[in-house]
Formats: sequence, C-alpha cells, structure tokens
Amino acid sequence: MRYEYNHYIQKALLKEFSHKRENTKVINIYDVQEHTHFEGDISKSFGESKLYWDYDNEEDVTQIEKDFNTYLEQYGIDLIRRVIQGDEINITRKDLFDLKRYILAQLLRTSASEEWEQRLIDTGFEDRLKVLFPQFKFKEIPNETPREKWLRGLKVVLENDFDNIVKSNDLTLSVAKFHTLVNNGYYGIWEADDEQDFIVSDIAITFEMDKDHTKEKLLESFMKKGLSKKFQIQIFSLLYQCTNFHENFLIFPITPRKAFVVMNPIIKSVQTDSTIVNTLLDGEHYFPPTGISKKHYKPNKHYYMNQDVIDNILRVNQESTNIVDHSKYYTERDIFIYEVSKLSKRETIYVNKLVLDRVQKIMGYSDFDKIKDSLDAYRRVPYQRVSYRNLSSDNKVIYSREDI
Repeated sequence: MRYEYNHYIQKALLKEFSHKRENTKVINIYDVQEHTHFEGDISKSFGESKLYWDYDNEEDVTQIEKDFNTYLEQYGIDLIRRVIQGDEINITRKDLFDLKRYILAQLLRTSASEEWEQRLIDTGFEDRLKVLFPQFKFKEIPNETPREKWLRGLKVVLENDFDNIVKSNDLTLSVAKFHTLVNNGYYGIWEADDEQDFIVSDIAITFEMDKDHTKEKLLESFMKKGLSKKFQIQIFSLLYQCTNFHENFLIFPITPRKAFVVMNPIIKSVQTDSTIVNTLLDGEHYFPPTGISKKHYKPNKHYYMNQDVIDNILRVNQESTNIVDHSKYYTERDIFIYEVSKLSKRETIYVNKLVLDRVQKIMGYSDFDKIKDSLDAYRRVPYQRVSYRNLSSDNKVIYSREDI
C-alpha cells in the first residue's frame, strides 16, 4: 500500500548518500543494535512501516505522510539542490522561515521524538518545562497517549506557516520548545574536508552541548554589573534565548559534503563587534567551548529592503537609552546570504564523532574510506555510548530489495 512505509529521513536526502546496486539506489548502513553492516534500498531505509499513521483520522490514516510530501518534501529537494550548486546560497526572509519549518520538522519527525514525549511524562519534566514558555497556550487532552501527542505536534508543524505554529490551538510543549530553539538560532552551511565525508544518522540532527552552561553564566555575570535598563533588556533577551538553547550548535548533514548548522544566538553576538555583549566583554576574548573554530560561526550577510530605515533605527538605538523595535520594517523580500564554510579534517572528524555518539539504531554513509578516520577517532573516546565493533570495509553484507 502506498504511504505505508514512512521515512523519518527524507528519501531525497538519502539519495545523496547512495550508490547504485543492480539498478537500485542503496545506502551503506550500520545497525548499532544488531551490529550488522549492509546496503539498504533507500526506499525502505531510515523509516518505519506506518510510523505516521493517525488512527484517529477516520477519513485517511495516511494524511500526515501525505502532508509531509505536499508541504515539506519538495522544499527539501529544492533546498538540497541549491546548497549543492555553489559556495553560497541567497534566500529571502520567506525562504528562511520555510527553512526553519523544515529544520523543525526534522527535529520532530524521528521516532526518537516520539520517545521524547514518553520521557516527558514518565519523568514529570513536562510541568517543569512549561514554566519556560509562559507566553504559549498548550492544549491538554485527557488520556492522550504520548504517540497521539507526538502526531498532533507533527500536524501543527505541517499545517501552519512557521510564525503561526506557536499560535495553533493544538500546540504541544515539544513543538513550542523546538520552535523556540530553531527560531532563536542563526544559520550556516558547513562543508566537510576533502578527505572526509559527513555521516547521516537516524536522529537526523545532532547537537554539540555546552554542559557547563558557560553562555548563561556569562550573561548572568553581566547582570551583576549594574546595567542600564536598555542593557538589561538586551541581556535578558539573550539570556532567555540561551535558556532554551543550551547547545552550541545543531548540525544536519544533507549530503556527504555539506550540512546545515543552527548556532547559538550568543555566538552571533560575540562575532558581531557592535553588540551589547562585546561592549560588556570589555576586550575579553570569550568564545563558548566548542570543537569547531570560531571562523566557522561567522554571521551571514543580509540585505533589507528597508535598509536605510533599519540602519537609522540601529544608530539611534546605540545612542539612546531606549530601544526601538525595527523588526516591523522587515519584509519577506529581505535577502540572506549564506557562505559555505569549509571545515578542516580535524573539525569534520569532530562533527562525525558527535553524530556517531548519538545514533539510536542505524547510521549511513557514502564512502567507508572517508569515514574511517572518524570511526578510529570515536573508538579512542574513553566513554562511548555506541559500539561500532563490526563496522569495517570488508564485512558488509549485500541485501536484496526484498530482504530490507
């Protein structure tokens, strides 16, 4: 039956990591639970049977899968093509909101996100997390299962424009949390070193955590300096963003060569000389702890249709004790320019180690020779969450399409 097999990693993305085997596109896969290594048909890999089937929808249980195809999949294909083609991409503000919605969907569509809903309930963390989002109204449905809530959240993302997602009457806590994270971050494109490839995993997007919360601690230290009301407002805004964005960055490989990155907002502030953060740093050389060089966090270029008006407001804000909001002068035709930033061999291996450490069940790759260094480096990590003991270039099993 069509729509019965549901990909949680888009098939068009898997195609970028694939090669042909007897006229079938296949991807190299390692199963970290079964410790098996094989080639999987991309039409039946990185997905599950009836994963998104909504049994409460009496008219069509496959509607969510159809909505993915209608509202997001084609956008993903177009996005991948644009990134592959050059060393930079130009997108409008409308495109940027579509990109944010696409990234949000990837964060929520994997089976790990369904498990996250269950953990929220089991640990009682759900009620504590709601305190961080007083501005949102969450719909509570008696006796709703974690799976039903997860599917409800997916429908909210699929059926609304990015800005309207958090205004939905069906909003869930998970959607609000990740929407805030995706919205507050700033974006970039990283390219792997020529001798290395990125890896695709079953959780799609991997985080680099800031376990010591250095960014929040830095901002909290600023609040003890007797700031003016203007500075306090700006620091409070950044502090709120960082409270919901503990990570340094999120990385989403879309080809073996390139990946989208969502970076913590305070890193952008540190990189922009005119910001309040750099004023308060007073010459200190601060940068959050990360395995990636500072140069790869460079903010994107942009061009606003109302550039003169916004520049004047920003100039006034620098000189005034009050802050004037310039966002009302944004337009959907504003342009954002993202330059591809090429990682070194060490940095590419570092990213792959993060990915390898977060795989739930399966990971995929294009060329073993280009991930071998990453595997060797990960195997030297003292505390490994995942074992790749049977993964080598000479023990791969070839599966036929019917076996997958």
